[in-house]
This record gives sequence, C-alpha cells and structure tokens, in this order.
Amino acid sequence: MICNLWLTGAFGSEEKSCEKGDFCITLIKEVRGEAGLCVVIPCSYETDEQFTPRHMVWYKTKDQKESRVFNSDNDKDTEAGFKGRVSLLEPDVSQRNCSIMINDLTESDSGNYHFRVKGNMNGKSDGFSYRKTTDVSVSALKQKPSVMVPPLTEGQQATLTCTAPGLCSGDSHIIGNTTALKTENLTAFTQRHSSTLTFNPTAEHHNTKLSCTVSFTAGPTLNIKSMALSSVKEGHYLNLTCSVDSFPPSEIKFSRKLIGNVLQEVNASYYITNATRGDAGLYICTAKHLNSTLTEEINVTETSFSNSQQRAAYR
Repeated sequence: MICNLWLTGAFGSEEKSCEKGDFCITLIKEVRGEAGLCVVIPCSYETDEQFTPRHMVWYKTKDQKESRVFNSDNDKDTEAGFKGRVSLLEPDVSQRNCSIMINDLTESDSGNYHFRVKGNMNGKSDGFSYRKTTDVSVSALKQKPSVMVPPLTEGQQATLTCTAPGLCSGDSHIIGNTTALKTENLTAFTQRHSSTLTFNPTAEHHNTKLSCTVSFTAGPTLNIKSMALSSVKEGHYLNLTCSVDSFPPSEIKFSRKLIGNVLQEVNASYYITNATRGDAGLYICTAKHLNSTLTEEINVTETSFSNSQQRAAYR
C-alpha cells in the first residue's frame, strides 16, 4: 500500500526503492522544519508476502553516530531526548504506513532518518532495515504570529485576529491512495490556531500598539467520556462505542472482563441486536497515546428498563 504525502517543507518527490526482493520503501529525500515546531516524514513500505510486520523502529544517523528515536514495541532503548516527541501517524502496523511526526523540534534533531520493520518470516522472528533515508534539517524558528486588523471605524465593533504559526511547516495535501493516511489526521496537525480580540474602537485607540504572544503546550491530550452505568434488557440491543480525541491517533483496545479477571478483546464498537444475560458485565476501553495510557470502564447490567435507556457510548 503506497500513501503519498506532500509538504511544502518537504523537498523532492517521493521515491520508491526496492532493496531486497519485495522489501520496498517510499520516502521523500529531505524535510525541513523550524525549532519548536514539528516535521512529518512521509513513509510507506512493502514486504515479502511471507513476512508479517509486528513493530516499527526509526533511527537517526548524524556524524556516524546512530540513535534509536522511536520503537513501537518498547521505548526503553529509545534515546532519552526523543521519548514522547516521536509518534506514528497510523498506529496500525498492518497498514504498512511508517510515517512519523517529530514534535518540539530542536536543531540537534537534524540528521538522516531510516526505518526498520520487525516481524515474523515463516514463523520465525525476523526484521529488515531499509537503507534509504530522509534528511531532516532543523533551523532556528523564523515564523511569527500574524495579526489581521480590519478597517477600523469609530463606534463600529471590530475584531482583531492573531494566528499562531502552523504546528508543522507549510500546508499539506494528499495525492493518490489515502487509505493508510487519513485526511482528518493531516488536518489535525496542519491546522492553525488563532485568538480574537473584539472591541469598539475610538479615536483614542489611534496608533495604539498591541502585541500577540504564542506559547505551545506539551502536546495533545486524551479525553474519554462515558456513562458510568448502562443497562440492557434481554432481547433488546446493546451498543457500546469506544473512541478517543487525540492526535496522532491513539491505539485503542476495547476488552471485556470475564470470570477470573480474564480480558477478552473486542472491537472498538460493540453492537448486539439481541442481547442476552451473558452480555452483561464489565467492559474496559484502553487508549495508548505516545507514553500515556488512559482507561475507562463501563458496567453493563441486565434490567427491564425501556429501550431508550439501553444505549451507552464512549465519546
């Protein structure tokens, strides 16, 4: 599966390179960013049909020194300076989308980045390192907030708008197959944040100086909302949905606690049209985002309440 992404901060077209049989990778040659903001390295890969991907790893090489900057399996051996700053745009390894986003850039993040996939080949643990690299160059922050001032007339209400620099350099659009890299995800990290000031101008405001200051927080937050208790009547329907507001997208696992505290994994959306007593129980939504993990529980009990009271959702 090939996914093409173009950033105005990326230079050169994406190039596909096959290095060993069906082990191919599509990368862009160079990506530029500014300190304090972020960059995206668009990436997709292919493997031998007998190879099943399990984990993705990214490395940075600079001055003949190699550092591990991301490991979807275990971040213990990830370089300390990158922990919590690097994330996949698509957490589902089976999509073969290896695109990553690096937040809170520093000039020391400059270097050549390459990708390794780990998995199983014919039932045995195996892995493959792609030699093709993307050169990331980070310069000092030059972008500044922009302020839009409409024509001002005394006595007529006016609104000033201060817009922060984009979280990633430039605007982006997608070309070709977008199955692996969803449009809404791109929108999430390219959106601009703004603040407005509304006032009634007077002659006293003439030549008044206004300043706009922008500060960036530590990153996206997780938010799971749910009903604490849900009821289901035998023979009626049960609808449970687990979703998380975060970017990059979180890994979501929806499980049900069985006898003996055994967890049975279910889909993120659990819908039954003809519920039975056996469908009652404790359901758990677990969301993993970078180094954060959040859980939410919902207890489904059997009752004879009306149909309208038998819906429960995580929103």
